[in-house]
Amino acid sequence: MRPEDSLQIRTVRWLRTALPLEVLWSGIEHAGQISLRQGAVRKAKGVRRGLPDLLFWHGGKSIAVELKTASGVQSDAQKDFMDRFRAAGGIYAVCRSEQDVELLLRAADVPVNFPAPSPWPPAVAPPKRERSTSSIPIKPRPDAAKLRAVSRLRGKGLVF
Repeated sequence: MRPEDSLQIRTVRWLRTALPLEVLWSGIEHAGQISLRQGAVRKAKGVRRGLPDLLFWHGGKSIAVELKTASGVQSDAQKDFMDRFRAAGGIYAVCRSEQDVELLLRAADVPVNFPAPSPWPPAVAPPKRERSTSSIPIKPRPDAAKLRAVSRLRGKGLVF
């Protein structure tokens, strides 16, 4: 699975629970490598090149999201679709995380019930835990002679 597929799956999992039913949205299936025949059938059916990964409709607004990894770049077809979508009055953004999608939706006044999950693994390592300095005293380890003495006493039933 491509990294962009993983990003889309994570984003869709979050969207399914984070958006209320009043927000209409859909993911777009990109089949990747297809045959010339399949490509011709798609073209005949009106499927455009450069479609974004996610589409949203709410409050009279159309929003398109192209998901890319940190190093991903838009194709020429995606850039052309973006320009035409914006010219038609839509909101289009390239998002690189679920948090980017959340920010875009909130900026477009789309209701979001709860925030996107934080990225994993975290971009910044968590701070290292320092040793506890609680008030509970730490007993020193008994020496070997004391351990042998206690063992003898336990053997005689005198220490529990």
